[in-house]
Amino acid sequence: MGWNIGNTGEAGLFVGGENIIVDNLIFYLDPGDYNCVPDGTSTDSTCTELALGDTGNVTSTGNDIGDLWTESDGAPCFQFNGSTEYITFPTIDISKFVTGNSTTAGAITSCVWFRTSHMDGTADGGILFIENYTHGIFISNGNLKLFAADDDSGPDETTVVDVTAYNDDNWHFLVGVMNNTTSTIGDTAASACAIYIDDMITPVATDTLASSFEFRDTDANLNIAAHISNTWFYQGEIGPVMMYSDYCLSEEERVINYNYHRHRYYDTAIG
Repeated sequence: MGWNIGNTGEAGLFVGGENIIVDNLIFYLDPGDYNCVPDGTSTDSTCTELALGDTGNVTSTGNDIGDLWTESDGAPCFQFNGSTEYITFPTIDISKFVTGNSTTAGAITSCVWFRTSHMDGTADGGILFIENYTHGIFISNGNLKLFAADDDSGPDETTVVDVTAYNDDNWHFLVGVMNNTTSTIGDTAASACAIYIDDMITPVATDTLASSFEFRDTDANLNIAAHISNTWFYQGEIGPVMMYSDYCLSEEERVINYNYHRHRYYDTAIG
C-alpha cells in the first residue's frame, strides 16, 4: 500500500501507491496535480470531467481557481481568507453523488486534506458542502461536523468532533462516511456514519442515522471552503478533495488514500 522512503530504522516519508481509490470516485480536486488544475482555469481538467461532465467551469468568487493556489510549507494547496474566497462547482447533478429520497438507500464518502488555526470556536467555516444543506463537512461552534439534511423535513444527521486538536496549523486528513442503506458498505455498518481524522482505522466520532432519514435529491452547488447557505467561509488551506458516490471506503481504502498524498503534507506525515 506504499513505501517508506526514509533510511532503515527512520520514520522517513511514507509514500502511497500509484493512485487513490478510483472505484465509485465521483469528484476529485487535487492542487498538486497539473492534470486536475491545468493553467489555473480548470475548464478542461480531469476533476471537472469526473465530477460534473459539461455543467460548467470552476470559479472562485468569480475568478479562476488558480488565484487561490499556493504552496504552503512545501505543500501545494488552495488558500482561503475566511470571508470571500471559495471554489464553487455550479448546480451539480446530485443523483451522481448520492441516492436521495429513500429511507433505505444512499451512501457517500467525503475525503479532504485541511490545515487551519483559525477555527477555535469564534469562527464558522464550510470545508466541503453540497448546498441546500444536502451533505457536507464544516466547522461550527468549535466542532468539526459531518452533516446531511433530511429530504422530508425529518431529523437532520450530524456527527460531531471537537475541532481543538485539529486547529493546530498542521495538515490533517479527514474521511467522513454516511451509510443510509440496509447493508454494510466497506466497514461501515447499515445506518451508520463516522468521521476519521489521520487515523484511518479508529473513528474519532460515530453516529447512527434515523430510520426515517433520506438524503436530499435537489441539485445544488458544490462548494469548497464555504457553506454558502449559512454564509460560513473557511480560513486556512485545503489540499486534495475526493468524494465517492453511494459508497463508503473501507479501512484499507482509507489508508491507501491517506498514504497517497501523505508525503506532501509532512506536518502530519512525520510530525
